[in-house]
Amino acid sequence: MGLPIAAFERTLKVYNQAVADGQDDTFLKPAAELKFGVNQGPFYAIKEHCAILGTLDGVAVDRNCQPVTKAGQPLKDLYIVGNNVNGLYSDGYPSYEGIANGFAFVSGWIAAAEAGKAVQEAE
Repeated sequence: MGLPIAAFERTLKVYNQAVADGQDDTFLKPAAELKFGVNQGPFYAIKEHCAILGTLDGVAVDRNCQPVTKAGQPLKDLYIVGNNVNGLYSDGYPSYEGIANGFAFVSGWIAAAEAGKAVQEAE
């Protein structure tokens, strides 16, 4: 991969300390997600080349990825994620490849968590 090994080792040390402390001021990972340190190999890496673009218009959603009516009320038990969501881009695409991919992952995670809560509440 051509990674600078010393920098990689420093990054692992900082991350593992955040896991041990339960607080991440460097990568800003929530404390609840600091469950596993990266302490022992083997380590694997990939080079990613994203070519994903998002939509300039789509479904309006709330922070839980639920589509909303014109009045802003969420539609119960329905979730919209990824490139189908409105608001990620306004006038044009930013010059950062992979930004839509990241939003697709995060919005999918949010929708799955919210759907899980809805199922538990319905039981």
